[in-house]
Amino acid sequence: NPHMYAWAAFFCFAILTSSVKALHNTVPVALILAVRSLIGMACLWPLLQQQGGFRQTLQATRYPGQQILRGALGIAALSLNFWALPQLPLADANGLGQIYPILLVILAPLILKEYAGLKQGAALLVGLSGALLIAQPHGQASALLPVLCVLGSALLSAVGDLLVRYMGRHDHSITITMWFFSLTALCTLVWWLLHDGPAPLDMRQMTLLAVIGIAGAVAQLAMVQAFKLLPAATMGVYSSMGLMWAVVFGWVFFSETPTLWLAGGAFLILTAAWLASYTPPKRAPVLQNPTAQN
Repeated sequence: NPHMYAWAAFFCFAILTSSVKALHNTVPVALILAVRSLIGMACLWPLLQQQGGFRQTLQATRYPGQQILRGALGIAALSLNFWALPQLPLADANGLGQIYPILLVILAPLILKEYAGLKQGAALLVGLSGALLIAQPHGQASALLPVLCVLGSALLSAVGDLLVRYMGRHDHSITITMWFFSLTALCTLVWWLLHDGPAPLDMRQMTLLAVIGIAGAVAQLAMVQAFKLLPAATMGVYSSMGLMWAVVFGWVFFSETPTLWLAGGAFLILTAAWLASYTPPKRAPVLQNPTAQN
């Protein structure tokens, strides 16, 4: 069921972002990304063997250039998001990130030739209003950069995920996922070794990194599979469910009470996602009564 893949993807992403926030910037972003990718590859190794092994799986792609571009976009998006998460309330960060479904609808014509209409344009304006409503109440210069990082991450993620839907027309889900994990692991390991270097980790940090890796593996594979089967606008609606989980996790684990500003902005963003994807049900044709014509 493609809808179950979408639900699983955004639920696991919420777990992942909560775990990143729990690290409180005590672990370098590059190491988080590297561990996430390496654990993800380990989790998917049995499926990889079913596709003929690591090398054959990577060679099975028809889009090597797009795979590299998607990997670069993913690394940049995750880096911006992971850096900003500890500096914003979890619900606020995820609320701002809900501009992502609107960007999916706007960018889909450029990448997938899935054209939007006036309804999608109206949805964009509503969604932008919601994002501004969440960002504005902070009123602090120190919060501006994290907010811009989250919005930039949403833009890069939208482009990368639309590339996934484009490549999914021919490439297997495992191929797309392993290209992403391989590129991310290689680049971020080099980044970490050159910029930060090895440092001891305590048990709590290692546990959170393991959770990030496992949740990231499930989320990535489920996301790729869902994008292959569902239109971009529909995926945008499901991404909004991540906001619900962010509010719950923020309240339970970080004692973050949702504010009226967040509620208002989230309502506008969820409304925009619904507008962007809603299709009125088709009415059954009205059958004429033959006797009425006689």
